[in-house]
Amino acid sequence: MISLLLVLLTVGFTSVVSAEIKPDSPETIKKTQFFFDMFMKGMPEMRNEEGETQEYMVEMRDGVKLYTRVFCPQGDGPWPVVVTRDPYQNGSSTAMSKILVRYGYAVVQQDCRGTGNSEGVWQPFLNERNDGIDNANWVAKQPWSDGNIGMFGHSYGAYVQWIVADQLPKEVKTLYLSMFGTNRHNQMYQDGMFRHDIYTSWAVTTSGIKTTEPLKELYQKALTVRPHTEMAYQCQR
Repeated sequence: MISLLLVLLTVGFTSVVSAEIKPDSPETIKKTQFFFDMFMKGMPEMRNEEGETQEYMVEMRDGVKLYTRVFCPQGDGPWPVVVTRDPYQNGSSTAMSKILVRYGYAVVQQDCRGTGNSEGVWQPFLNERNDGIDNANWVAKQPWSDGNIGMFGHSYGAYVQWIVADQLPKEVKTLYLSMFGTNRHNQMYQDGMFRHDIYTSWAVTTSGIKTTEPLKELYQKALTVRPHTEMAYQCQR
């Protein structure tokens, strides 16, 4: 059941992740509620009510603290835990968490370094190994964890699992990676051409650079840059 639920969440939340909307906007709330309602159709009856949400600033080995929310089922616990880490803060992970807690899972939702409410500088891919290992070790020691941890993520949320797979504590029993491959060259280039459809759009929407220019217009501008190697510089101007 849990595998089916995660597959549905992976497919459905792609449109939320890609959308140019703020986490607390009416549009985000409406979309996450839509997916929540859609996914629950035909699913087994929920076993739990949603309990409290705890907030932490989890310290990494270099002293940087990452904003982490823990969604727990109602009751005393401990519970099996699902861990997700991503840089998006668009409401999709929250909707997923609110579903999983109703099936008896505690859900750890962490903002990647330099994103959301986490400290540090956002440098895609560079810090995820150390941060992911430190976070997993922290989760394994928490009183609300029953010693059975699974990790889940889509796209970048899959990368943050893959990069720590060889150094996880024994409490981590499974990884669920979705829509991410290990051959990065083939993902970035097709027939010798850089894939603007994937990586330019991703870079524009996750750059962390504040701009008043609509992201759709910024993306279209980036497509005109020649040669393609200059595109990253232009996107940050």
